[in-house]
Amino acid sequence: MWRVKNDEKRVEFNRAENVGLHHLALSVESIEKLAQLHDHLKTQNNIKIEFAPENLGNSPTQHMMIREPRAC
Repeated sequence: MWRVKNDEKRVEFNRAENVGLHHLALSVESIEKLAQLHDHLKTQNNIKIEFAPENLGNSPTQHMMIREPRAC
């Protein structure tokens, strides 16, 4: 990820309105591991779960999306 050069011109992230780099994809070894990760993340106060594990379209592949706090 990149830090902006001028913090005064920084725009808060809004995935519905701002185009650009906004996520990092990782893979886990199984759907069970994904469920375990989701269960763990639910207990964290500083993580927002955008959506729990669900199928990606009509495929058997599952995904979830979380948001972590912005690093300073």
